Amino acid sequence: GVDLACAKAADAISKADVLVLCTGVGFSADSCLAVCADVAQVPPYKDRGSLYHDICQPSYLRDEPDLFWGFWGQCYNDYRETAPHAGYGIIDRWVEERFRHSDLARSLRERISEVADRPTIEPYQVTERPGAFYVFTSNVDAHHFDWFRAAEIRECHGNTEIYQFSASCPGVWRAPDGFKFRVDQGTMLADSGVALSPEAGLQAVVTEKKDIAEKPCIGQVSGGGRPHTLRYMPAPSCDASAGFATNQPTCIHCGGPGRPAILMFGDSR
Repeated sequence: GVDLACAKAADAISKADVLVLCTGVGFSADSCLAVCADVAQVPPYKDRGSLYHDICQPSYLRDEPDLFWGFWGQCYNDYRETAPHAGYGIIDRWVEERFRHSDLARSLRERISEVADRPTIEPYQVTERPGAFYVFTSNVDAHHFDWFRAAEIRECHGNTEIYQFSASCPGVWRAPDGFKFRVDQGTMLADSGVALSPEAGLQAVVTEKKDIAEKPCIGQVSGGGRPHTLRYMPAPSCDASAGFATNQPTCIHCGGPGRPAILMFGDSR
């Protein structure tokens, strides 16, 4: 049963030298965020006969940019306005007690530091080195940065905080702290006008938590604020504010269309 499985897991963790945490959509679901199967269950998408796989396509940036940014903009807003569940803090406590500061962790950091740094065009500079704890996640909400160190996190699909040019310009960059998309909840479209003010974006930290009667979906999550938003994501390497002057982010180098640096369906084509 569940109790026996938990006891076995606790015993294994207590005896481990290294902890690798692998998380996916179920981990986000415990924060009352929408899962892939339910995220597009709102009337504007149902009327189109579109599911998550249909909406999460890079071609919409070219063909229907308002639809593209309505989806990704609302996902971004939902993630920014919802706190990670308590499990993150519990795991971070285990890491602090057993894995981040152990003798093996110090040895691993020394060995990693001996490897020459590779050239980077990252959106921020990671100066720390991981110890005996690592996170590998397919989630794109960037919630792991609220509790775990940047050096400990590997995101195989990217996250909604990081942006790139939709074509050939190099580099990626972070969204400003107070940025918030303006999305029409009735149509799930985000036009190219002005975004919400930075003050409106920062208000997401203090919003009240909502009761969700049904399964969470895009624009209908519990919210409640995010008191430790990205506290372990390092400061941006560059000023990207020019790329977020409108409701549809642009490349900070050439001014062309930007997009979230996320692996989407159809990116291989």
